[in-house]
Amino acid sequence: MKWKLLLVSAIGSVALGFSGQPKLAHPELALCVIPFVCCYVDLLCRNLSIRTKLLSGFLSAELASSPQDSTARFEEFYQLFDAKRERKDGALEGLALVRSTWLLCFAVFFVGITNFFGSIWHWDNCMLKFWSSLFFWASGIGGWVSSYLVERKYKHQKKLIKETVKDWKWEVKKKN
Repeated sequence: MKWKLLLVSAIGSVALGFSGQPKLAHPELALCVIPFVCCYVDLLCRNLSIRTKLLSGFLSAELASSPQDSTARFEEFYQLFDAKRERKDGALEGLALVRSTWLLCFAVFFVGITNFFGSIWHWDNCMLKFWSSLFFWASGIGGWVSSYLVERKYKHQKKLIKETVKDWKWEVKKKN
C-alpha cells in the first residue's frame, strides 16, 4: 500500500508542477493516470492477500492431521477468525485500499467537472477544456469500474479458496 501513496504523490507532483521539471503543455492531464495506478496497486495487494489466504488454508488442512501441533491450531484459529471478520466488516487494510481508490477516482472525476464548468465562462478555449474534462471523467469512471472488477474477482477467489480448503481437508481426513 505504500506504493500507492508513493506513485500517487509522484504523479500528483508532476501534474501540479511541484516536481521542478520544465512546464508541460497540459500537466493536469497526468492526474488522469491516478485511478488506473490505484487499481493496479490494489490488484497487486489483493493478489498477495489471496496467496496468503491460500497458504493459510493449505497449512490449516495439512497440519490438522497432527492435532498436537500448535501451528495447526493457530491456522485453524486464523481460518475461523478470518471467516468471522469477513462476515462482519472485512479486513481494515482492505477498507483502506478500496476506499482510497474510490476517493481518488472521485477526486479526478471532480477535477473534470470543475475544469468543464470553469471553461463555460471562457469561450476562447472552451472546446479544449471540454475534451480534457472528458479525459478526467473517463478516468474517474474507468477507475471506479476497474476497482469494482478487482474487488469482485478478489471475493470470487476468496470463495474458491474456502471451497478448496474444505475439499482438501476432506481428502486429508480420508487418507488418515
